Amino acid sequence: MTPARDNVILVAVNLDPFATHETTLELPLEEIGIAADETYELHELLADQRRLIRGARHTVSLDPRVATAHVYRVGRWRRRERDFDYYA
Repeated sequence: MTPARDNVILVAVNLDPFATHETTLELPLEEIGIAADETYELHELLADQRRLIRGARHTVSLDPRVATAHVYRVGRWRRRERDFDYYA
């Protein structure tokens, strides 16, 4: 496996001001050093939301009334102490 690249950015934009659209992002996991069965993090930079996903395909919905664009930083999932059950 190749080492993960830092600062991989994905951008999805809806140019239609009247309708919600969906798109599927195809992430080049092998190129950025993430295994196909590995969990990784998508950090949506505009809303500062993070989600853990697995697999190369990710569907996003772009509603012009809520957010006309999503900007994602792709990164490895780094477990933190608070991720474990015993941490309260």
